[in-house]
Amino acid sequence: MFGWEAHIDTEMYWDKELKEDIVTGFRTKDEVNEIINKAYKIQKIKLSDGDDVLYKVNVGEVWLGTLKK
Repeated sequence: MFGWEAHIDTEMYWDKELKEDIVTGFRTKDEVNEIINKAYKIQKIKLSDGDDVLYKVNVGEVWLGTLKK
């Protein structure tokens, strides 16, 4: 028998990568702003090469199951 729990299915975007996407033409400024505005969680992260911001966007739900004994 399984025990099921709903969890958020998340896409994660780094601020530095989003800015690079605009420069390279992969995304527009409007697309990046849409990602930022949809983020349910925004985290400032300290990295070895400097600080960055991580945007977490909900793209749906996923069910995770564990086997019950």
